[in-house]
Amino acid sequence: MDISKLKSLRAGNKASVTKVFNKLEDAIVDTPLEPEEICTLLEAVEKKKKNYDYSFTVRIWIAQTPKAIMLKMLASILLLSACFVAASSNCKYQCYRLDVGTWINENRAFIWSCANPTVLTILSVNGVEERVCYARRGPFLVSRVGNTYRCIKDVAYNTKVGVALIYITPPKIYLKEPSICEVCSGRYMPRVSVAKGLNHERARQTISAPLGCNRPAFCPIKDWYNDKPCSPGLINDDGLVCKSCIRY
Repeated sequence: MDISKLKSLRAGNKASVTKVFNKLEDAIVDTPLEPEEICTLLEAVEKKKKNYDYSFTVRIWIAQTPKAIMLKMLASILLLSACFVAASSNCKYQCYRLDVGTWINENRAFIWSCANPTVLTILSVNGVEERVCYARRGPFLVSRVGNTYRCIKDVAYNTKVGVALIYITPPKIYLKEPSICEVCSGRYMPRVSVAKGLNHERARQTISAPLGCNRPAFCPIKDWYNDKPCSPGLINDDGLVCKSCIRY
């Protein structure tokens, strides 16, 4: 169907629906119909009008767009969608964690495995807990347990000594899946962990560093007095290609 005919059909449909739309508006005053009935009809006609307009607009765009340009645009859309899917499934814990495997602090053991680098298993006197890597941006990582989320910022680590320092927010509960900007805000607490087999008290004395910036790059400022946004940058340790995990 040529473009002129498509445009003519679109104009005809739009005029027809608009005519009915106008009559229904007049009926609010001129007829004894209940207001609820008229409102229902108006909503249905308005929705139909939008659908007609959108349908014909798309068909006209397809008719007048060269195939090469159309294919290029569709390929870009598919590539962008694939990137979003890949990003959501590629949140993995850091290689320096996976290379050691088991880390400890005062009363917990943290176990990372190359078999599933998206999950952290925590052993404590309270039992076993699994925290899933939910989102990452720069040095910030959000872990998730059900609808409970924590923001973790990697501040300093030394794989040779086997000690790491992070800052972590208290657990926050969200009814809907939050963004990394929502979770990574507020108060952070320092936590030191060491490789299994090392003396925790002795190792923790070898590392110290301030929190520094407390908001991921591109996140809006919530507290102008306390918020310090981080500069954009690449993730140095994204957990995607770890030496200890090559065999998996």
